[in-house]
Amino acid sequence: MAEGTFVSSYVLKMKSYIDLIERLGSSIGPELAIDLILNSLPKSYDQFVLNYNMNNWEKSISKLHLMLKTAEKNIPSKTSEVLMIRKGKIKKPQAKGKDFVKKKEKPAKDATCFHCGEIGHWKRNCPTYLAELKKTKASNASTSGTKKD
Repeated sequence: MAEGTFVSSYVLKMKSYIDLIERLGSSIGPELAIDLILNSLPKSYDQFVLNYNMNNWEKSISKLHLMLKTAEKNIPSKTSEVLMIRKGKIKKPQAKGKDFVKKKEKPAKDATCFHCGEIGHWKRNCPTYLAELKKTKASNASTSGTKKD
């Protein structure tokens, strides 16, 4: 059995091989059939096999099948979600409704502007500051970055 495959399909496959051998005329006892299944399991089932042998259980193949399915659930998987990488960009969910809209705070009536010192507005709303920004943007926009000869 390959590591990471489902034990249920593997036990059913082994059961079909055992049935085929018996149909061909050779008799395999139940102990040998169970030993074949247990000895061909991967290393992740070593604890189960040890427990099975230490308790000296003598079960049928169908009972062993059920026990192995239960044990499979308790075996930790080798893949870690931390190592998985998704292809493409991660899209942020779009906010809907009034609760998700961020509103800018309005300045208090006694708020003082840090740029001009007047009362009643903040720097981001200051008319003199905004005018200066327009002038600097206009002067930067007029030069395209190339030298004239």
